[in-house]
Amino acid sequence: MPEFRGRCTNTSGCQLAQEHRILSVSGEPRCPECGGPLQPAGSDARPIVMRIALALAGLAVFAGAVALGWRLSRQSVGPESPPDNAAAAASTAPQVPAEKTSVTAEERNEVLKRIDLVPNISAAEKERLYAFVERSLQIKRVMLVAFHEGKTRLTEAEIRKVEARSREPEFAKAARDPTTIFVVLGYADKHGEESKNVHLSLERATHVADLLRKRCGLQNLARAVPMGSSDLFDPLKSSQNRVAEVWTVVP
Repeated sequence: MPEFRGRCTNTSGCQLAQEHRILSVSGEPRCPECGGPLQPAGSDARPIVMRIALALAGLAVFAGAVALGWRLSRQSVGPESPPDNAAAAASTAPQVPAEKTSVTAEERNEVLKRIDLVPNISAAEKERLYAFVERSLQIKRVMLVAFHEGKTRLTEAEIRKVEARSREPEFAKAARDPTTIFVVLGYADKHGEESKNVHLSLERATHVADLLRKRCGLQNLARAVPMGSSDLFDPLKSSQNRVAEVWTVVP
């Protein structure tokens, strides 16, 4: 009986399909795990719905693992003394930390380390997360937005800067691919209670995600992820940690 080589297309319910395994079967070309039809291995065409499903899986890996990882690995520090002149500090525009244009090998390894910290998942599930991170075509930061202390919304002048950034070639190119996921990570500094800072970081991320849709015309899926208290950007300057990052994930 002739042998058939192909891939299962049932990415929503079949592990073999999710892992893009090439299967060899005799007789009817159906998946031995779920019974679904097999797509010939020689065809590179994938329906856009399947690519979007893979992108959603990438969002879960990137946003969930990184957010939990930062929270588990975060060191606790005491609150800093408030500035002597609060009014002057509020009127000064926040500084934006230096941009990082792509994910390095070291940063990718950091994502993998955070997957190791996720509790209550099996070794097989961890292996699937590792595999997705390793085969992701791109995980890149495309925008960084700074906020004033205690603020969760930008001024009109600051919103216009976000609009201008969205028209830059790198951002615009990512937005033209409908399978690209935009992940907005919100942060707060380490002042105050962690529970309040998680809420603060969520509001910042949600505000930027809304701006991308309503003011920048973004049609891609955009998700807001709260990262809570952080000194990731500068452990000595709290103002550098009141930000929202926009990342793109391409499966």
